[in-house]
Amino acid sequence: MCCPYVADLGLGEYRAGLLKEVERVYAVAAEYRRRTNDPLPHVETVFADRIEERVELLVGPPGIAEKIRGLRGKLSGISLAFKLSEEIIYSNLGGDPEQVLKQAICTSLAILTPPCITAAPSEGISHVRVKENDDGSKYLAVYFAGPIRAAGGTELATVVVLADYVRRLYGLDRFKPREEEVRRFVEELRTYIRQVGRFQYNVPDRLIAYAYRMTPVEITGVATNEILVSSHRDLERIETNYLRGGALRVVNDGIVGRAKKVLNIVRSLGMSGWDWIEELATAPLTQEEAEEEQTLEVIGGRPVFSLSNTFGGFRIRYGRAFATGMAAFGIHPMSMKVLKGYVVTGTQLKTDFPGKGGIVTPVDTIEPPVVKTANGDVYRVSSEEVYAAISDKIDQILFLGDILVSVGDCVENNVTLRPPGYCEEWWRNDLASRVLEMGLERVGEKAGISVDRLAKLLEDPFKTIPTVDEALRLSREAGVPLHPRYLHCWRNIKPEDLQLLREWISSQPAFLDGMAAMPYTQSVKEKLETLLVEHRVRQDKLLLSHDDYLVLCELLNPDKAFEPDPSVDVLENLRRLSGLYVKDKVGSSLTARMGRPEKAGPRRMTPSVHFLFPVGLAGGALRDLSDIELVAVELVRRRCLGCGYEGWEVMCRKCGGHTVLVGVCERCRAEYLNTVAEVCGRCGGRVTYSSTQRVNVAGEVSEALRKIGEAAPPRLSGVKGLTSFTKTPETVLKGVLRAKHGLTVYKDGTIRFDATNAPMTHFTPSMLGLSVERLRDLGYTHDVKGDPLVSENQVCELKLQDIVLSKKAAEHLIKVARFVDDLLHHWAGMEKLYMLKKPEDLIGHLVVGLSPHTYVGVVARVIGFVDAEVNFAHPAFHAAKRRDCDGDEDSVMLLADVLMNFSRLYIPDRIGGKMDTPLLITRIVYPEEVDEQAHNVDVWWDIPAEFYRQALQGSKIATVKGIVRTFGDDLAAGTQGVGAGYTHRQIRLAVPGIVSAYKSLETMMDKIYGQLDLMDRLAGVRDSALVDSIVSSHILPDIIGNVRAFMVQNFRCKKCNRKFRRLPLTGRCPSCQQELSLTVFRGAVEKYLELAREIAAQRLRNPYLKERTLAAVETVLDLFTPSKKSGPQTVQTRLDAFSADEA
Repeated sequence: MCCPYVADLGLGEYRAGLLKEVERVYAVAAEYRRRTNDPLPHVETVFADRIEERVELLVGPPGIAEKIRGLRGKLSGISLAFKLSEEIIYSNLGGDPEQVLKQAICTSLAILTPPCITAAPSEGISHVRVKENDDGSKYLAVYFAGPIRAAGGTELATVVVLADYVRRLYGLDRFKPREEEVRRFVEELRTYIRQVGRFQYNVPDRLIAYAYRMTPVEITGVATNEILVSSHRDLERIETNYLRGGALRVVNDGIVGRAKKVLNIVRSLGMSGWDWIEELATAPLTQEEAEEEQTLEVIGGRPVFSLSNTFGGFRIRYGRAFATGMAAFGIHPMSMKVLKGYVVTGTQLKTDFPGKGGIVTPVDTIEPPVVKTANGDVYRVSSEEVYAAISDKIDQILFLGDILVSVGDCVENNVTLRPPGYCEEWWRNDLASRVLEMGLERVGEKAGISVDRLAKLLEDPFKTIPTVDEALRLSREAGVPLHPRYLHCWRNIKPEDLQLLREWISSQPAFLDGMAAMPYTQSVKEKLETLLVEHRVRQDKLLLSHDDYLVLCELLNPDKAFEPDPSVDVLENLRRLSGLYVKDKVGSSLTARMGRPEKAGPRRMTPSVHFLFPVGLAGGALRDLSDIELVAVELVRRRCLGCGYEGWEVMCRKCGGHTVLVGVCERCRAEYLNTVAEVCGRCGGRVTYSSTQRVNVAGEVSEALRKIGEAAPPRLSGVKGLTSFTKTPETVLKGVLRAKHGLTVYKDGTIRFDATNAPMTHFTPSMLGLSVERLRDLGYTHDVKGDPLVSENQVCELKLQDIVLSKKAAEHLIKVARFVDDLLHHWAGMEKLYMLKKPEDLIGHLVVGLSPHTYVGVVARVIGFVDAEVNFAHPAFHAAKRRDCDGDEDSVMLLADVLMNFSRLYIPDRIGGKMDTPLLITRIVYPEEVDEQAHNVDVWWDIPAEFYRQALQGSKIATVKGIVRTFGDDLAAGTQGVGAGYTHRQIRLAVPGIVSAYKSLETMMDKIYGQLDLMDRLAGVRDSALVDSIVSSHILPDIIGNVRAFMVQNFRCKKCNRKFRRLPLTGRCPSCQQELSLTVFRGAVEKYLELAREIAAQRLRNPYLKERTLAAVETVLDLFTPSKKSGPQTVQTRLDAFSADEA
């Protein structure tokens, strides 16, 4: 599938068009802000297209952008980061050491996490301190916070190496921990895993202790969870007794989890003092640790589909389709069908190869599943028609089909390649090799095939399949391996089984409806199922297709005297028997289980609110303003500079002028007008911007409704209180308009829609349901071959910042567009911007994509929609958000909504509060600056024979990395990301008629029963001990955890939501005198009892696990069963009466 033409996609014109549209929307938003002053008279999101701009704006220090520009031509990556740390240290030697050290570490970390958009550099490191060892020497302590998790695993480790480097620059000694601090860290990590959640890697305690003891800087942090450690409290050099999640993650997932990468880094830099990391990187696991590492965690309701050591699951096939790669897999659409909707487009698979998981999309050009029906028929389910005919008869899934694994993902994860099964594109390579060796005409002459026919076989191995006669002649006469379409899974049987099959195939067949009718024997039928030979069972006959019968006769050669040789494999026996070159079709499998289900839906706060306006305890649990008259709440102070009026409104109630923020120092009462300062510049006191103010809620709502001429909405929800520094609210008009359009707001004033990320590099107009004319208007004038775009089936290369939205997202954004138009019209008195009527009207408009752990949104242009719960975009676009497609979801927002309604004054005032907000916006994606994972995406048109040869040998991917064409290679060649290839064509992005089973099943019990039923049908997992894993990793811990939670639960006030560790004597809330309720209910404790008892009695293999499960069930029953023991009644009495009785 060679397409050497690189279409001129007009990249410069495309980018100019994006900038022009951004400027148009920005002008409208700026005018809106100028007129309304809401909440400031200017747009607050800042444009930053280059990495150096983002570093300076988000991390600093001032002027660093220019230094980065000067160094980037000479240095990159970690070398650039270390050089910048030197520059910062040496240029600030007279400054505050702790501030200088923190700045050096944070700025360098920003360079290590391209494209510098995450919260890790600015909020992931709370502060650093220079502390003292017991011997009096000074050392560096780095205090990590929760947002450090936004950095990748490698960066978590590298930041510690970086901290060690700046420590040396500053002349500090290494950290010398006390033994009690080591034990505290290990205890803290186990407590975190037990009570908060797991980390990416499961690391033994001894390695954690070793790493903490040997690391040359102290890895500590601020408290991230209100959970106390049990024993090692009040240590002199550890300031908190609570869990330090950031520090734990750096050691567990960084230093230990990525020890091999740390070793490579320190060796490449020539850093001394890190020899110990080699011992950590090569530390063998004990037998108990190894068994724990290999234990497959199975979540209730989420089936295991495939096991790497068992045939019948997903067979590995290397390649990349239009919408795979960057952690996304491809499976056959019929595999999704036979799995009854447990896997659809966007569903996450947790895997053991090449990475830890990724989403799936449908790819038609790979091997389909093979199933057995209730009457014993075996079908290769290659089409909708076949599936429709047998869907209600499927009894067992013998083989799930191929899973398309991107070679780029193998490069990204630096894996050892697993041998693939023989496939069409590999066969094409073998045919091409023979043609190169013998000549096209000679091969055609020997095989009796025309030159034109051979050329078609070479051109497209998926579309043009040789007939069985052509395949046999090519193999017999030209030495080409037998085509995989006529190849069966011979490695699944033993050499001695060949005699049984030879005797059977020697029988004279009858022919029924064009099929060969052979004698039925159970032993032969079992072998045919093992080989995945299609057949039908009709009374006492086994019916084979003409092609399969012919191939079996040719390979088994029953007329030849032959004795199988058990010393060689079955494939070699077949070669000797038939004289044909037979390759292995079985290949390798991977372990795969269902992870997170696909997701597409509006982002909602809990509870969902229409606008950021506080009402305190009024309005009930939903904070509904409909029935509220007056409230006294903490709000921002604003002043009209024209008449002196003070209040919370953005417009003066007296004169209609704009108001400005008013801050007051708590100590010296100095005022700060129209600026935000946390600390007083005069006395160092704290500056506050809010006060308790009375608000006529009913009047505000009435005025807003009068402005828009609408009736009151059924519900208008605000918030209990504002958490921002200035306590700035949104206007009531915004809330009324959002309620009118059925929208809710997020913490920063924007309206979000979340959807699972999916990659796309190519598409056809028919996949998006777009006309050729509409696509040409969008700039898609030529296909990947350079031909003018005239047909809906031509393949186009996706532009870097174009996005295909979920239909649900399109419907949601139409509502947002109407809200924006109403806001412009009713609040600012401006003309409407969008005036959209239907989702198709969104095409060509701009949205902003944003990942939860970042500060920077990325502009994208809508070009189509898909009926799936995912958003498709180019790998470079996802990487610009610092994301891949492993199952996470990101938000999309309408560009005008971001520019008009986002404000820093709404952001929560806490560590991590700025995460997931569009402080900056990238207008143009420069692919050379995005995260490296996108650079590793394979973009070749064909996989060369050498790759398959190395894969068969189980070589490391590094061995063949030089022949893998990647996106990064293209960028280095100056293509600017244009001209990517693919190996497998894709026909559709979603499979119609499939309903996500995990979402459609209402209760967890239904999900688990469905899971067990499906796994019983999967030949590759049905006989494994996975039911034990479901109980041990999900059901039993859930029962035990819920019992513990029930016994130590808090109590909650139904009105004010205040929580109590112990029940007040009155049984009511002391604040509002309302009744209290439980936070853990009996139903939550008992929900798995029936299921657990049934599984323990019938399906558990492990006797110890069975006893534990039944004991847990009995514990719950005892907890809620009243005691039947009779005894003397205890009667409550008064204290004075009790004293009198005693006397």
